[in-house]
Amino acid sequence: MRPYRVSDDRFEEPGKSIRPTHSVVRGPGDDPSRPDEELTGRRAEWFQTYAKQRNVFAPLDGGPYSCPCCGHTTLGERGGYEICGECGWEDDGQDDHDSTTVRGGPNGRLSLDAARSRYVANGGIRRTHTPPDKPT
Repeated sequence: MRPYRVSDDRFEEPGKSIRPTHSVVRGPGDDPSRPDEELTGRRAEWFQTYAKQRNVFAPLDGGPYSCPCCGHTTLGERGGYEICGECGWEDDGQDDHDSTTVRGGPNGRLSLDAARSRYVANGGIRRTHTPPDKPT
């Protein structure tokens, strides 16, 4: 039987088990002395917490919507991870209900309030933002 590709640079024979060839990818803030299992456990715990947060959602057919960061009407939907073309905020559903929280998701170490302040400090002009719905 012919081998098949399992990655860009690796082939496996059919019927043989595929074993991972890479360990956990470590970021600059990861302690190199921590075992892979601990890092993956901590990441899974963070993800569970992140996924349980209340978010503002609104469908494509009701938009456009104002960005929760800059207030400009740039989003086709809410909570769909669309990036605002005006301020660069990635809409993960965060809004006024938890604007002081640093979620650590696509917007990294910025709370929504901090991103709003940064936008204004860089010369942006905030417009009025009204969430289209209550967070769920």
